[in-house]
Amino acid sequence: MHGRVIEAIAATIRGARAEGRRTLLETEGLEIARSLGIGVPDHVLVSDSRGAAIESAYLSFPGERLVVKVVSPTILHKSDVGGVRVVPKSREDAVAAIEAMERRFSDTEVVGYSINRCVEFDRQLGGELLVGVRHTVDFGPVVTVAPGGVLTEYLAGQLAPGREVAILSPVLGDQNPSYLTFGIGAIGLVLFTVLHPSVRRKRAMAIEAEKSVWTRSWTRQSPVGALPTG
Repeated sequence: MHGRVIEAIAATIRGARAEGRRTLLETEGLEIARSLGIGVPDHVLVSDSRGAAIESAYLSFPGERLVVKVVSPTILHKSDVGGVRVVPKSREDAVAAIEAMERRFSDTEVVGYSINRCVEFDRQLGGELLVGVRHTVDFGPVVTVAPGGVLTEYLAGQLAPGREVAILSPVLGDQNPSYLTFGIGAIGLVLFTVLHPSVRRKRAMAIEAEKSVWTRSWTRQSPVGALPTG
């Protein structure tokens, strides 16, 4: 079983390379995740709006809504270009969403459109997680963990340059276990203080309180006079 799964994954990657692609399609990535035992949302792939009009499997997905996405080797950030639509769970709405994308991406290489179960989640910062694994010549296996979703690039752009990345070495962790424990704890603390809603609320309240104190101090030192008008 294990060997068949690895061979299937390798075949998918070889197929992408044979087509000159350096990235997998979202549907390919979902199938790889599924083969590894990772849960993925229910989804179907259709070639166009006519295929969506014939397909019926998505009508049995749980929930009241669907997520329609364009599948293209040249579109990696779909939501940035209008390639994602959340619609009511009906054939008419799914078809209409794909028809709109067909017009939008008429000059783009499109493989098809995926119709997905809409999975409800915490939409606040920290409600999604980005996890990446790759093998590099210099460092060997590298695991990336970060806030995910559409805010990934935004958050990276808002952090101070040079401080948006934390690197931990398992080799140093083997030599000094406290290093790895401290590093992981530090990252967890930073993510908690940046992302957790309750911490953000308290921070916002503290900022507002500080503004209030500053405003009262300023008004006491700088009285404002009113002049009659008219």
